Amino acid sequence: MAKAVTGRIVEITIGTLVQGTILNMLGFHSPYEYGFLMTVTEELLCFIICFINERVWNRVNWGREVEDI
Repeated sequence: MAKAVTGRIVEITIGTLVQGTILNMLGFHSPYEYGFLMTVTEELLCFIICFINERVWNRVNWGREVEDI
């Protein structure tokens, strides 16, 4: 859990800095706020998509060995 949380914090921080810098070069007002919002939105979408993907793959039996009990 701690690894996942710290990983997300690092990703959001780096994403905010990179996107904020790009937006700053393009002349946006409050570029780091926009960068933060874009990064958080991206992370939430990634989380939802990954969650759905994992749920779908949990239902697939392809490549699994089934034991007879």
